[in-house]
Amino acid sequence: MKEKLLEIRKKAIQFRKKLKLSLTQLYLTCFGVFVATFLFIFISPMIFGGNYSYAEAKVNEDYPINNGVELALTKKEYNPEKQFMRLDFSIEKSNSNSNLSNIEYQISSQYIKDRKQLDVEVTKVNDNYVVAIIKGIPEGYSVLSTTIKPEYVHPEIEKVDDLNDREVKIYINENRKIENNELKIGTEKQYQIEYISYQQKEIEQQIEESKKEISKNNLAIEEVNKTIEKLENEMSYQTESEKFTTQKDVNSNKTKIQQFEEKIDLSNQNIDELNEKMKLLEEKKAAIN
Repeated sequence: MKEKLLEIRKKAIQFRKKLKLSLTQLYLTCFGVFVATFLFIFISPMIFGGNYSYAEAKVNEDYPINNGVELALTKKEYNPEKQFMRLDFSIEKSNSNSNLSNIEYQISSQYIKDRKQLDVEVTKVNDNYVVAIIKGIPEGYSVLSTTIKPEYVHPEIEKVDDLNDREVKIYINENRKIENNELKIGTEKQYQIEYISYQQKEIEQQIEESKKEISKNNLAIEEVNKTIEKLENEMSYQTESEKFTTQKDVNSNKTKIQQFEEKIDLSNQNIDELNEKMKLLEEKKAAIN
């Protein structure tokens, strides 16, 4: 009897050891699957150049670089024959405290799939425009990562170095690139002329917006005039107290018309100023040539 109990106890101990070993193996297997999945999802794009997790940089999308300055990508073109890409950036300030002339831009670029640093030629055309030429980009680059790091030329004259550790990172996916076989590496003078053309396009858009505002306000005036006409016609069939109330509505609508007319005048003044600016920019362009 005693021998049977010892044998049962021995088998129970062996079973517990096997169960413990099986649970350990199960844990290690699950952990290994988790690690493999993590590596595949997050690391494989770096190895194989996948681009599904990199949002494409949008033209004219603003990126804040400090509290008063914003940077926007205005041009992204690729020349497959010469194997270079051109990225243009406009810089605008929203307050008078920002000194754009005291800011320079370090721009670096690399492939996502092998992290190879590329040759980048940066030209600060003026305080509001920077051109980056990224060289040696063959077709099949998959995703291009570009980092723009603004720095103060003289940080000691700023109250606070609010550009410290600031940077903007953008991605250009090969399948969404804009090819231009006529794209050339220009001179600083050529970039200045192109920047003026960029300004003129912006002004043309502003003029169109002002014209739309004028059309909208003219339409509003027409509708209000129709309302006034209806109210005045109704007054012929109203009591004195009703006429008094209706006249107040008529006067209120006439005030609205005056407000719309004032907006139209402001829009016309804005168009005149913009046209004058266009003329001055054209003269500036001719002077550079």
